[in-house]
Amino acid sequence: MKLRIVDVQPGATLWSLAEEHLGDGQMWRDLFVLNAVVLAEDVGDEMAKTLKILHAGSQLVVPSDDEPFEPSGNA
Repeated sequence: MKLRIVDVQPGATLWSLAEEHLGDGQMWRDLFVLNAVVLAEDVGDEMAKTLKILHAGSQLVVPSDDEPFEPSGNA
């Protein structure tokens, strides 16, 4: 899977990023898995677990638009 980096915009959530980049907000867990280390460093382990904060300006990885994304099946 090819990945690319996106800058988190104000008000973004994992749900909204999953909708935008994966086509389905319910796939937010896949983005969480791809970015678990970044999220933990950015907002702390406990806050990352609650998924209530994404800092604007943070950089996360998302699947490239060049190929279809295959979900993990963990939703």
